[in-house]
Amino acid sequence: MAEPSLKPLEPTGTIIDEFEDAFHSVCKYLDQIDDKKPQMEDIKRDADVLVSRFIDAGRTCEQYFLQKHIQIANAKPEQVLKEECNELRLEITRKDTAIERHYEKLRSWQETLSLLLLPETPI
Repeated sequence: MAEPSLKPLEPTGTIIDEFEDAFHSVCKYLDQIDDKKPQMEDIKRDADVLVSRFIDAGRTCEQYFLQKHIQIANAKPEQVLKEECNELRLEITRKDTAIERHYEKLRSWQETLSLLLLPETPI
C-alpha cells in the first residue's frame, strides 16, 4: 500500500520542523487507517516506517540540544552550576511539600484513631 504520507521527509529548514513533520506524518497515517481499512500487515509495515522516522527525528533533536548544552557547559560552567542549584532548590521544595502532605494525613489519621479509641464515658 503506497501512502503519500510515506514519502521521505524533506528537510524544511530546522530539526524541529523535521520532528514536527514526522509527528504529523504519523498522525495523518493513523487518521487514514480508519478511512481505508487496509490489511494488518500493511498497517504494521507503514506504521513501523513512520514511527522509525519520528524516533530518528526525536533523537536528532535530542542530540542537537545535548551538544548545545555541552557547548554552554564548556563556555560558561557557572551557568551549569546555577541551573543545578535551581534544580536542587526545586526538588527540595517538592519534597518539603510532599512531607507536609504526609504530616497532614498523619494528623488526620491520628485524630481519627483517637476518636475511635476513646473510652466511652458513662452518663
